[in-house]
Amino acid sequence: KKGKTTEDIEAALYDACIDETLSLPELLSNAKNLEREKWDWALPPNLLQKTYGSLNLNIEEAFGWLRGAFPVNHPRISGGPGV
Repeated sequence: KKGKTTEDIEAALYDACIDETLSLPELLSNAKNLEREKWDWALPPNLLQKTYGSLNLNIEEAFGWLRGAFPVNHPRISGGPGV
């Protein structure tokens, strides 16, 4: 957490769930060590990101789960406390 409160973390997750889903290049733009398979070293960065993403990430499902964690009646969505 490094100085972050539970509310700070909840706010960051909420912001992520209402923002537009990031594209794979945006999500992995600063990622290091994407090489997992034998010949990954030979791939250009964009293809390496696609390969890594297809084998290790399910972005739509992750964001779907995140959006499900904040129901419609969540205070940040419904205008209650914390907005």
